[in-house]
Amino acid sequence: MLELFHVGLTVKDLQRSLAFYRDVAGMAAGEIFSGHSLEFDTLTNNPGARLRGVSSQGGAVHASATRV
Repeated sequence: MLELFHVGLTVKDLQRSLAFYRDVAGMAAGEIFSGHSLEFDTLTNNPGARLRGVSSQGGAVHASATRV
């Protein structure tokens, strides 16, 4: 593998995960987003799921945490 472009994690507690990436890993957090879509339903095999997520950036590292 030459490079890793994006890592997305499904988490149980979005606020706790955000605090970890911000306070421990030193990453800057973006705004929390929420929504739902047919594409997300298909991707997760979870029809009707609603998601909340946040993206964090720290240097060359970008991580996303999502709560379903």
